[in-house]
Amino acid sequence: MITVLLKNENLESNENRDNVEYRSINLIDAEIVNGSEKSVKKSVFKHLNKINQTYFKHFYNSIGYCGKSIKASFYFLCHAICPDIFEFSGSDTINELSDVLKMKFKDMKNVKTEQV
Repeated sequence: MITVLLKNENLESNENRDNVEYRSINLIDAEIVNGSEKSVKKSVFKHLNKINQTYFKHFYNSIGYCGKSIKASFYFLCHAICPDIFEFSGSDTINELSDVLKMKFKDMKNVKTEQV
């Protein structure tokens, strides 16, 4: 579980710092409302709420994109050293990744323009 410590903001300014209370919340399933948390399937990350994904789904997708990018980088590096190999592999991998991202966020862009 990923947690974060939140400072209790209800302390007087002249109180001793040793008396500061901290509490932990689950970053994935918590929503902060007026300084207290309630357990809902929303994230404290604005980006995850905006794209309507859980933390782990976003993590899984991001790691996948990272892997494809590393694969493309490998192709480009090999091609730079020996131009006769992987002539189009790097570009093809980047284009595939671009197509996946375009399809994924096509509907989200339509929603954003409708709200304006």
